[in-house]
Amino acid sequence: MLEEPSNPRQQGKPYPPRRKRPEIPPEEPATGRPVRWLTLAVVLLLGLIILSRLRSRPETEVAGPVVTEVPPPPAPRPPPPPPPAPVTSATPTLDMMARLEAHRRITRAGRLVYLDSLLAENDSTLWRWIAGPREPVAIGVVRDSLADEAGSEGQAALQEAFAQWGAFNLDGLRFEFAGDTTGAKIVVRWVDRFAEEEQRTGNTDLNLTGDGTIVSARISLALHDPAGKRLDRAALRTVALHEVGHALGLGHSDQAGDVMYHTPRSPRLSERDRRTIELIYGLPPGSVKGGN
Repeated sequence: MLEEPSNPRQQGKPYPPRRKRPEIPPEEPATGRPVRWLTLAVVLLLGLIILSRLRSRPETEVAGPVVTEVPPPPAPRPPPPPPPAPVTSATPTLDMMARLEAHRRITRAGRLVYLDSLLAENDSTLWRWIAGPREPVAIGVVRDSLADEAGSEGQAALQEAFAQWGAFNLDGLRFEFAGDTTGAKIVVRWVDRFAEEEQRTGNTDLNLTGDGTIVSARISLALHDPAGKRLDRAALRTVALHEVGHALGLGHSDQAGDVMYHTPRSPRLSERDRRTIELIYGLPPGSVKGGN
């Protein structure tokens, strides 16, 4: 028995239908990709340019109100100083009244004080210190071999002399010993002796202003009299008292019982010494003439 052929055509049968292949889209032309990248680069470049311009803008470009500064008004000028007051005769009148009062008080004191010789020698002008508010008058002693020779006796004589005068009412005047002469208003120097023809054991020089105010004094004290005799403790105290009285503005007395007698003998101040110094320091310095 013969086998049937496997070919359908051989058996007179139609061929089975063929399956369609999926359609493949045609490929884009090769020139499309470069155009796309170029476009992307241009867009990116534009974006960078815009971003850089935005960053370059100053931050102060912020919309806001416009403020106009108005300068402050000029400061007012100070008023001109008032014209000086006209000079009247009040000051001369008061000065004349003060001098008349001083002259009256001196005259009334009479023989209780000894201002006659002082006013005669000083053209009727009182000499005195003007006390500061709290500052005492500084006293300085020159430190040399003669000061060493004067020793403790000389120092004690000086301290006692200023203490006795300072116990009176001197219009607030006070004294204070300094360590040296720097800045001292009263300078004390010890000397061996004065010339024999001078016949003195002490001397005082005053520095005055035109109105009679004492601004400084220089006291010289001798250790020996003109004949060369050494002064004892009592004599040193008497000489120191006498010269300190001159340094305060006193003149000489005409009575031997006063320390300010021209040849002092008493180591203690008298009642006339006290009255005279307190009268001087109860009056202003200057002239006590009753006239012009």
